[in-house]
Amino acid sequence: MKTILIAGSSRGIGKAVASLASNSGYQVILHGKTESDELKKTASELPSSFTISCDVANKEAVIIEVNKVIEKFGKIDALVNCAGIVRPKPFLECEDQDLLQDKPY
Repeated sequence: MKTILIAGSSRGIGKAVASLASNSGYQVILHGKTESDELKKTASELPSSFTISCDVANKEAVIIEVNKVIEKFGKIDALVNCAGIVRPKPFLECEDQDLLQDKPY
């Protein structure tokens, strides 16, 4: 079974992507900024799901949570990011400080 991590999947587009991935046979890793009731509800609705929580702006916390997934499932086959904020800069040109700023663009 392939494993997919969907950042920002407790509601909205991320939740819809998680449902589609689950229906397509993926082991779904749900992510929320916190372990909210919405995240828990989404997890209860999807078979073969696992949850992690962290602020995607906190690089160290993300590393810890991703390592939990790797430890449990051995790998992550796919990643969908539905969390965070938009920056008007090509992703491959971004530095850490571009992704971690907490101000509107």
